[in-house]
Amino acid sequence: MKYLSNYEKGKVISEQQNDREIYEDNFVVSPYTLSATADGDIKVTDSTTSKSYVYSMSAFGVGVNVKDFPDGDSIEVSIPLKGNQTFDLPKNGTTASLIKQNVGKSKISAEINGITVTLKCESGCVKPGGTTAPKTTLDKASDTLKSTAGSVSNTLKSTFGF
Repeated sequence: MKYLSNYEKGKVISEQQNDREIYEDNFVVSPYTLSATADGDIKVTDSTTSKSYVYSMSAFGVGVNVKDFPDGDSIEVSIPLKGNQTFDLPKNGTTASLIKQNVGKSKISAEINGITVTLKCESGCVKPGGTTAPKTTLDKASDTLKSTAGSVSNTLKSTFGF
């Protein structure tokens, strides 16, 4: 078993290789910090409000798993049938502008280097029409239980008077 003798708080250990620790990096576009999640999504955190958004990513028309933001100036992804690839993310380029202008929207699409890249909000964003979207499976189950309990209660009241 290996022990972490030089663990740094706030750094996520993504993997270990040749007895050295490798940490995930973040891509920072002030006030937003982008990081990879364990599910292969992108978590965007607004440092001014502490609000977080989670986006899934697709390119080439298929889902893409985000692995890391190496050195904070690129993105490493796993693309089906293509494997792992790393792309540069300039801090003052198209990607940075796209993030600053669209964080919080339910869908963000752009053409980058001839590839259509789409970010779809999985949590924390506002859907068209003003509602927060989408709810998690747990939230949906909770709403269903509340609705069912309310219906049962109303039926009991109307049928038995209590």
